[in-house]
Amino acid sequence: MENSRIIKNILKEYDKAQQIAYKKKQERKEEVYEAIPRLREIDNELANVSLEITKSLLNKNNDYERKKLINSLKNKNYNLQNEKKHLYENSGIPEDYIENIYNCNKCKDTGYINNEKCDCFKQKIINEYYDLSGIKEVLQEENFDHFNFEYFSEERDNENKISPKENIKYIYKFCKQFTKEFQNKNRSILFYGHSGRGKTFLCNCIAKELLDQSIPVLYTTASNLFQTVENFRFNRDKFEDLCEKIEMFYSINLLIIDDLGTEGINSISQAELFNIINLRLIKKLPTIISTNLSLEDLQNTYSNRILSRIAGEYTILYFFGNDIRAKKKYTKTLF
Repeated sequence: MENSRIIKNILKEYDKAQQIAYKKKQERKEEVYEAIPRLREIDNELANVSLEITKSLLNKNNDYERKKLINSLKNKNYNLQNEKKHLYENSGIPEDYIENIYNCNKCKDTGYINNEKCDCFKQKIINEYYDLSGIKEVLQEENFDHFNFEYFSEERDNENKISPKENIKYIYKFCKQFTKEFQNKNRSILFYGHSGRGKTFLCNCIAKELLDQSIPVLYTTASNLFQTVENFRFNRDKFEDLCEKIEMFYSINLLIIDDLGTEGINSISQAELFNIINLRLIKKLPTIISTNLSLEDLQNTYSNRILSRIAGEYTILYFFGNDIRAKKKYTKTLF
């Protein structure tokens, strides 16, 4: 689902680019005509030849004479094009000097090729979605390519029966699969475990992978989400901007809510959280929630309605082991 506002803005960019290109083309054309006056004459003659060919094709009288005239005009066109080519070669001006004025020469700044979005349009959408995500800069470092398993212990955890490294490898593989199947499956995920175990990093890995597929992703902390909701209720002077942001919580292809449990928890935030979780499930839009709370703490903190939706509809993944964030920081100080 593409954001209509983003598409509209991109199309406005293309309109502006075409206007600039047209102006530049006219300036270059006059520049070339001034340097090689004969080129102006040739272009005028070519335009007339093209018009005559069109008229001949529409003329139904005397088929033999019509074909003869068309062939004559085609020969004239060929000779004029050859003369034009030689004039460019002799002048040292590139033959595409007048035409090479677009940001994208494939679509000529229209955004489309044969009614299909050009690669430049697709890239603009990706760039817009990166800006929209709220984590554009972070994703340069926090992505699947930079995930390092060496920070995780190989020592078996007695309570969980596997090592933190085995566990994170399973979660990493699950997250990779999640991005591959995203278009066909609409499952949501709960990441839970103490801070510094890789939850936010893997949220960002998923976000980058999907953004690179032109899939809109919005990252927000729980505190920011509920602050936005509160501002929407009491800040009517910014109604339009806030309304759009609230709408994205409900309609974005993937919503990532990080640090659930750090927000100010009250009846309003609980109701809003339930509405977001519930409506996104109804719309079959995936959500990823990350929290430092244990399952028991979640039960004690949030309503049964919220927990039942998460327990019944989300894949729940537990992160355990040592504090990776602290370990990374310590490693950097050694070198």
